[in-house]
Amino acid sequence: MALQTLRTHSKGWVAGILFFFLIIAFAAWGIEDMLRQGFSRTGPVMRVGGEEIGAREFENAYQRMIRNLQDRLQRQIDYETAKRFGFIDALVAELQSDRMFAQEARAKGLLVSDGIARAAIVNDQNFRGADGRFDAQTFRRAIESVGYSEAGYVALLKGGFARNYLVTSISPFETAAPKTLADKLFAYRNEFRTAEVLLIPTAAMKVPEPTAEQLAAYHKANAAKYTAPEYRTFTLVLVRPEDAAEQVKVTDQDLEADYARRKGEFTTHETRTLRQLIFKDEATAKQAYEALVGGRSFESVAKDIAKGEPISLGKVTASQVPIPALRDAAFKLKGGEVTQPVQSPLGWHIMRVDEISPEAVKPLSEVKAQIEKDFRARHAVRILAHMREQFDDALGGGAKLEAAAAKLKLKAVSIGPVDAQGKTEKGAAAEGLPDDPEFLRRVFRQGKGEEGDLVDLRNHGFYSVRIDAVTPSALRPLASVKEQLVKDWTAEERTKLAKAEADKLAAEAKAGKSLADLAKPGGYTVRKSKPVNRGEGAEAVPGSIEERVFAVKPGEVAVAQSRDGVAVIKVEAAKDARSEDDKKQAREEYDKNLRQAYEQDFLASYTGYLRQRYPTKIEQAAIDQLLGGSRRQ
Repeated sequence: MALQTLRTHSKGWVAGILFFFLIIAFAAWGIEDMLRQGFSRTGPVMRVGGEEIGAREFENAYQRMIRNLQDRLQRQIDYETAKRFGFIDALVAELQSDRMFAQEARAKGLLVSDGIARAAIVNDQNFRGADGRFDAQTFRRAIESVGYSEAGYVALLKGGFARNYLVTSISPFETAAPKTLADKLFAYRNEFRTAEVLLIPTAAMKVPEPTAEQLAAYHKANAAKYTAPEYRTFTLVLVRPEDAAEQVKVTDQDLEADYARRKGEFTTHETRTLRQLIFKDEATAKQAYEALVGGRSFESVAKDIAKGEPISLGKVTASQVPIPALRDAAFKLKGGEVTQPVQSPLGWHIMRVDEISPEAVKPLSEVKAQIEKDFRARHAVRILAHMREQFDDALGGGAKLEAAAAKLKLKAVSIGPVDAQGKTEKGAAAEGLPDDPEFLRRVFRQGKGEEGDLVDLRNHGFYSVRIDAVTPSALRPLASVKEQLVKDWTAEERTKLAKAEADKLAAEAKAGKSLADLAKPGGYTVRKSKPVNRGEGAEAVPGSIEERVFAVKPGEVAVAQSRDGVAVIKVEAAKDARSEDDKKQAREEYDKNLRQAYEQDFLASYTGYLRQRYPTKIEQAAIDQLLGGSRRQ
């Protein structure tokens, strides 16, 4: 029954996308069974339904995530940083999702044999040796480098297959959304209107120079706007990883060794752009194949024999096609060729190779600068640790900040005055501050004359700061902000006059006068938009008041503030002037997007159902104790 359900849904969006690619997302995190043997030496850190996630398993998943992040961000990340930026919560959610779907797949009887997983491994291009065939040592080195045993990696693949069988079997959205609902939503989105806009520019309003009394009153009424924040001046000693990186010695042999070790990072595997047709029985698949080799197009065979559209798999590597039989067949073809019918648990497949991009390897000369930068950054950590220890000893021995810095040939820099947002008195961003969101908060908590503790940065740098001067927050004298006061007062008065003018003209427009006639005495311009719907926006209407076009009823007049002035808007209903073909295309695209939105909402609801069926308990204190006690790279 389960396999029949899979076949029934194999032509839809969920099967075409999720089946082939959802496994990649899970595999990238590495969160299936992950070496279940002997993981709970210190007790579980998570429990999802009837399964426990032990300390060692969670730490392995954490280390994989950290390596992934550091490779992408090119910076070191410790546990506190990962926790502060939500990466730990994301990891917990991924582990929870993995366990929920794995347990549900087993409950539904969607089990995958060891043979399917082993075939996937043997056919994975990442595990092939120099002769192009599967190499056991290459396989073991690859999985061990990311913390897997053979049993754990096989469990990962099996869980991924089962999970994706489950996803494809539960999606009910193979047809359009309910017609009544779709019709109403489509009609709402495609209601067309035109808008006449009479804009009264604030710049055209004549305002006299403000008197001294008016400026004084405006200064007092808007005191918060003209109050200077607290400023601080401080001395900073900052050591960044690049400061230590300059001291790292690197040879050509080091770079060549790193290049050989990381060659896979610089290799772009062969990719193929694939499309497929899926049939319920072999006879129909053979009929389609004969038509294809006889010269008929893939599209016509899809329409006439498969009774549907070809399923696009996009540009994929061999390892991204999880079914070995399909992978072998598709990656033996030349461009433009089609496979013979191939059977899978989903039915009978015929695949077409639309395009082939061959494997490419970047030479050392092209990536040498990046390898050297990474090498220096990696080895700079030890130098930074030594510098930190020496600097801390100097401070602990009673040396002042400048003296301690001088011993290590570091610079003590005076910075400021700056406010709590890191801005100077002229409003520019202060230069030379540490990349640490806590830095300014520390500076504004620290007392005057205090030499702060040595603080570690998330990238393994460190700093220490002393507060030299504090300028309290105070209302700026009127004389010092007079130019800005005049500008602000004038702008506000102009807006008041424009609003009053707009209200007067709007009242006359509601009484029946045209906007064109009302615009003439003041020399204003009137623009009229073309017919537009809610999805396009009114081109003739300033962007800041565009929403007003659909906020009033046709025939009504409204007043709205814009960036350049105050507008009087008159809205009228309009006909949809698009061609029948354009209307049909718009409806098809809308139905497609609506169906996909339904599918995504359904999957989100199903995930919520699984959370209730397999409740999760998280031991946050155990996670903090496990990962928070040491700095990780």
